[in-house]
Amino acid sequence: MKNKRDTLTRWFWSLACFVISLLVLHPRLTASPIVADGYQNLSIAVNLVQHGVFSSTPASLPDMVREPAWPALTAGLLWLTGHASIPAEVLASQHALLFKQINLALYALLITAVCSLIHRQLRSLPYAILGLALSLIVFYTTPRLFNYYNNEALAALLLFIASLLLFRLQQQPRPGTALAAGLTLGLLALTKAQFLYIPLVPLLILAWRYRRHAAITAAVFLLVVTPWMVRNAVLFDHYTIAERGKTVAAVRLMLTIAPSGSEYRCMAYAFSHPDLRPAAGHVLGISAPDFLRHGRCERLNRETCFDMGTERVPCTPFDEDQPPAPWQQRIQYFYQGYAAGEEMEAGRLRFADITPLNGHLVSSYLATLPLFAWRGMGFSGYPVLSILLTFALFALCLTRYWAFSLLAATASLFHLALTHNIPRYHTAESGVMLVAIVWLVALLVARLRNRRDPRQFKKPA
Repeated sequence: MKNKRDTLTRWFWSLACFVISLLVLHPRLTASPIVADGYQNLSIAVNLVQHGVFSSTPASLPDMVREPAWPALTAGLLWLTGHASIPAEVLASQHALLFKQINLALYALLITAVCSLIHRQLRSLPYAILGLALSLIVFYTTPRLFNYYNNEALAALLLFIASLLLFRLQQQPRPGTALAAGLTLGLLALTKAQFLYIPLVPLLILAWRYRRHAAITAAVFLLVVTPWMVRNAVLFDHYTIAERGKTVAAVRLMLTIAPSGSEYRCMAYAFSHPDLRPAAGHVLGISAPDFLRHGRCERLNRETCFDMGTERVPCTPFDEDQPPAPWQQRIQYFYQGYAAGEEMEAGRLRFADITPLNGHLVSSYLATLPLFAWRGMGFSGYPVLSILLTFALFALCLTRYWAFSLLAATASLFHLALTHNIPRYHTAESGVMLVAIVWLVALLVARLRNRRDPRQFKKPA
């Protein structure tokens, strides 16, 4: 009877979290059209259901410009909801709210998973309520997540599920758990291409103790991603999941090697959360007008853009940054890197053509690394909370819960090391971060009450 009552309580709590999340976050939806990357995802989905071709172009010519999972899911939803025959431009404008509600439902599921896991692991309703409150604060102050149709919602949910499965695998290694982990990681890689590489570190660490189960996970992972990679190899001679990886890397490279030492202060200001920029400007001697054309920070104006809070901070390229200007002649470092990356994707340029691998590159990389780390911590309307969530993710790696945070922590380090580390890239890690901070609070409270379980913390070597 007690087990039945506990099960009913958990189900009731999960349903309550889902409904509360929908009610609280629904007012954040707007009627603005789906644009940019989201429109491209819609175009691919329409071409899938109408022509059976994975293509982002009106001509329906096959491409690999985006990862397949999110457009494929969208195509299925178009078919189920009777929207399969509607053109992409009409869907993006007149039916935009439908796709924003899909985002909302996925984030509500993520919040429900966060709260349910906290409740089940800690057996404490107050901690579960804390998890719900923090989740609502993060997502309510980031309306961009609902009003764009990027793949972050699906990626965040899959990353959370994969992290939970790796945690279960570390606690109770079973072949079924290993198989499910591999399947989820594969779907995650087909949603966000960088997860083709990120799982390597967690799997190697788990293999140290659970070799057979890690091998099962890796094998299933490869079975999921290989068919799509073979398709791209056959059609485009690229054995990968999607394009644009070189573009992101080129932007990071340009932002690493091009700024002078005097421009590092500009980067520190631009990479700060907008709410922290007044204080940062006071310390650095930098202000917003410095980023205008002919200002001392003009080459970093693009980096002042911010759309992860309640108020969007816009910015636009200068005339000299617009095509068809070659990448070397553009003013801002971002647009130099972006144009160079497009040349690389087309096979007309190499990284070595931009800069050799020498001491200058290494020293510039190390000097700017803290700046990029600072940039990645601004993914909500409350920058202090974002900073705490980031540190909580890595601090959890020092506890008995290390396997749960391992995948998200590796993803965070991947973006820090190889991308321009904009805050949006860390949306996928948000669910794991929210669990991490609540679990750490619980561990701290138990320690302060002298009831700490010595197994809760990883013993020092």
